Amino acid sequence: MGYTRSTQRGWPDACMVSVLVLGSHTATGRPSTTADAVRTLAALVPAAVDGVVRDVQLLAAPGDDALDRIADHAGCGFIQEADLATALQTAVARARGAHHLVLLAGVSFDRAFVDEMAGIGTRHAAWVPQGIALKAVESGVFGRVLPRFAPTVGVLTERQQMAAVRANSVAALWRSLRPHRVFRTRAWSGGDG
Repeated sequence: MGYTRSTQRGWPDACMVSVLVLGSHTATGRPSTTADAVRTLAALVPAAVDGVVRDVQLLAAPGDDALDRIADHAGCGFIQEADLATALQTAVARARGAHHLVLLAGVSFDRAFVDEMAGIGTRHAAWVPQGIALKAVESGVFGRVLPRFAPTVGVLTERQQMAAVRANSVAALWRSLRPHRVFRTRAWSGGDG
């Protein structure tokens, strides 16, 4: 996502976010599709333009050449590894931001998400080292009635936390990161699952 950043909004350069999109490594009970990756990458464009997102890495399993083409078209990094732990370690090594946002492919959000992320960067940057779980508040009736059961769609944390993680499933990844705060975002998971 090689867009010129605006200096009027977003995070200070030292706090800009590297986004790691879990493509075929989502392990959410259904295989991710190319539409999932496209949906998430497209939703990140405003955040890149506004100076919240520094770079994006799309993680995939071997043989997922369709995701390679999508990453090429989107101008983001592409990491193809046999297991999630190795893919995450490679992504952390390549990422340029001080903070890392891990997102599931298929997660989308509206313009308000960019403003929410910018707000965290400017007003709540001290939360990031302890980890922030992003919960999707618009995840159906169940999620709205009982918001604490809304699905985790991402975690925002520091580079050091991500570098220490060795997880081979999304559930293990969320447990390993142990985010101390919950941020309810207007994100939602698209697709049929």
